[in-house]
Amino acid sequence: MISLLTCKRLIVLLTIVFFATSTNAQIVEFGGHVGYNVSKFTVDQNKLNDAIFIRSGKPFSAYNFGIQMSVSPARQQNSAYFRLIPSVLWEATLCRCGGFMDLSITSPNGTRSVNELEYTIYRGEYGVKFVLRSGPLQLILGPTVTNRFYTAVQYGANEGQKFAGDQFKVMALAYEVGAGLKFNTVHVSARFQRFINGYGRESDLIPVVYNHHQVRFLLHYYFLRRERGKNWNSIYWD
Repeated sequence: MISLLTCKRLIVLLTIVFFATSTNAQIVEFGGHVGYNVSKFTVDQNKLNDAIFIRSGKPFSAYNFGIQMSVSPARQQNSAYFRLIPSVLWEATLCRCGGFMDLSITSPNGTRSVNELEYTIYRGEYGVKFVLRSGPLQLILGPTVTNRFYTAVQYGANEGQKFAGDQFKVMALAYEVGAGLKFNTVHVSARFQRFINGYGRESDLIPVVYNHHQVRFLLHYYFLRRERGKNWNSIYWD
């Protein structure tokens, strides 16, 4: 299990990698993004005991937004051969995430009740992505560290939301893989994100760890750019 200290060390390491790369970079772009995410919870074990049975529910759809910075090498003359261009993408995102679980409880007299658990999670996501580009096509891969701000669960359609922070990690580590297209200042991408070692924590009622994965669709727009050409003192913003 990843500890809070390990997550903090990873954040520091990713930050060092990012700024070390940007020191020698030729093109630095800054902008914002909005996105749409489809999340899903799963469990490795459905039957927890003789009275409790739990299974994955329907997908959870929501939105996210944030800022990003891209660091790329200097532009070169067009070449007639295939060439991969590496770059680094740093992102900070506020995500409204969550998931559904179906919970079945059997009472001592044999009566079974089935309820839908709807989890809503507000969290920050901070990641460094390594990007390989050929023309407008991009391949994206990298880690993401998340910290949870607020978590609630709605038990059944007629019940209000209740605090559920004890069922999830405060900080967790995930990985993302995806592909994108970038045309000048506009960048679109689709990613698959999955948490390492699970995202949930065992609780008294539900003694099992939730796994969490989601598909993210992002639209980036870069409104600032600093480019260093042959003259290092010539810096302009587009």
